[in-house]
Amino acid sequence: MVLNAIGIQAVQGVPLLELFLTDFVSPTTAWASSQFLTSRIAGRHMVQRGSGAILTLSASPATPAIAGTGGFAVACASVEALSRTLAADTWDLTACGSSV
Repeated sequence: MVLNAIGIQAVQGVPLLELFLTDFVSPTTAWASSQFLTSRIAGRHMVQRGSGAILTLSASPATPAIAGTGGFAVACASVEALSRTLAADTWDLTACGSSV
């Protein structure tokens, strides 16, 4: 099992209308990229073995509207979307002849 528990820099407590673009995209870029790379590497090994599971973790701002969470909320939602897309893309790769 692999757990990708990285720290991300996130500006919170600032309304979106006052947030700088770099502060908005930084958490998503760091977190989604890290989760993508880790999942891709693990997924390739799982396909070769024929089994496995990838667990990605998010946080509560992914779904409800929480003021002041800025780019962190978007980063949380992006990790959840990555998880769903990865599951859909790898559902039965051996049957369709694809590779991760």
